[in-house]
Amino acid sequence: MFRRMIVVPAVAVAALTAVLAGAAAAGAAAAQARPARAAPGATVIDLHRAYQAHLGHAKPGRIAGIAYARGRRPRVLQKAASCPEPNCPVVYHGGHVQHSPHVYLLLWGPNWSAVPAQASSAAYLESFYAGLGVQPQDSWSTITSQYGDGSGFPTFTGSVYMGAFQDTSKPPTGADQSQLAAEADAFASAHHITDTTDAQIVVATQSGTCPQGFYAPKCDGGAGDYCAWHSNSNEPYTNLPYILDAGEACGEDSIQNSHDGFSIVGGHEYAETVTDPFPLSGWWDPNDPFGGEVADKCAWIDPVTDAPDIGTVTLSTGTFAMQPLFSNDALARTGDGCTMSAAPAGGAIKGFGNLCLDDNANGTANGNPVDIWQCHGGAGQSWTFAGGALKVAGKCLADGNWGGRDTKLVLWSCDGQRNQRWSRNSDAEYVLAFKGLCLTDPGNSTTNGTQVQVRTCANAADQHWSLP
Repeated sequence: MFRRMIVVPAVAVAALTAVLAGAAAAGAAAAQARPARAAPGATVIDLHRAYQAHLGHAKPGRIAGIAYARGRRPRVLQKAASCPEPNCPVVYHGGHVQHSPHVYLLLWGPNWSAVPAQASSAAYLESFYAGLGVQPQDSWSTITSQYGDGSGFPTFTGSVYMGAFQDTSKPPTGADQSQLAAEADAFASAHHITDTTDAQIVVATQSGTCPQGFYAPKCDGGAGDYCAWHSNSNEPYTNLPYILDAGEACGEDSIQNSHDGFSIVGGHEYAETVTDPFPLSGWWDPNDPFGGEVADKCAWIDPVTDAPDIGTVTLSTGTFAMQPLFSNDALARTGDGCTMSAAPAGGAIKGFGNLCLDDNANGTANGNPVDIWQCHGGAGQSWTFAGGALKVAGKCLADGNWGGRDTKLVLWSCDGQRNQRWSRNSDAEYVLAFKGLCLTDPGNSTTNGTQVQVRTCANAADQHWSLP
């Protein structure tokens, strides 16, 4: 897999990468071919032929995660729900999430390097994406770690950034979804990108491109309504217009500088691609009339939803304006789902006799018993409770046989099904969605190795547990 490291923005313009572009001078005297320059840190490519080849063959998926411009979010009737929005949880719909996100920044258009202001914007985008995922600084991306699929959860051990690439061909004015999908497909094909579940191709079009529906005063008379969105064709991709064309409506000068909107909006689409890369099959809230993905629910300040405003996040590459993300875990803990950082790391869950919920022998195989054991602070007793899942060692506490009352509990690959989805009530009981039974230390046992079960909830001492 091709990987390219970031060039730090402090040396952005000075470190322009030169590549030869064939150019002949007109006139009697032959001139030397002039080098074309890339945007800061970017690799120069020309996808014109590949793009043309993919036109008509791209398979655009659903558009989701629409980051509406401030004041442009449509007014729609609130759907009936058992909880008031925006505090309904996001729900898993059976599709993929990105376990190891890989972000490819595709700068489409010659002006990303030819115009100094746009080169500066490119440098900002590179620095922003390069900082995402780097630990321990990035506690913002890790908010998404609670949202898994049947084979795992998003994990972050280093930068998600795979490099910047400048397609020096000119994007069509008013680019529509099919044209944006064709550009993403052409790039993925030309660079042999095979991680099509974990890839994110950010198609960033140069100033003045005005992709269809983009809000900017000079685009279609200001009739558009969005700042960005994400979708998929052969791979997940983001439509990221030149945000500065929209001014304050898409975040310019929100907190620090004119580039704030790039990180606010770019971060919005990045997080939603992690949790719902093939819309709408991952995590989203079907009760939310404004999209319901993890960033939609916390975007801007809105008079209808009263969603939280933006803040800043300090990454390894700098401090950036960002918006909160929705966390089912934060909702369960505080009653407010929008947060700027992930919940604290896992810890012990203590039950009767002050013994701890325990992953027997630190096993990770499906079906490994979960028991009680004297508390020792080891990894097998470091649980998290997030998004309805009780997790340890990357696996979920489950009624593995769907057996109901008195079934012994085990670890199993997390899939969000009702046999591993828990809530915690005011009696300090963990209640399993499947049949509404409670996590129980049977018979008030204090014997190391006693396997826990689910039993009818009775507010009994052997059903009282602490939070991690």
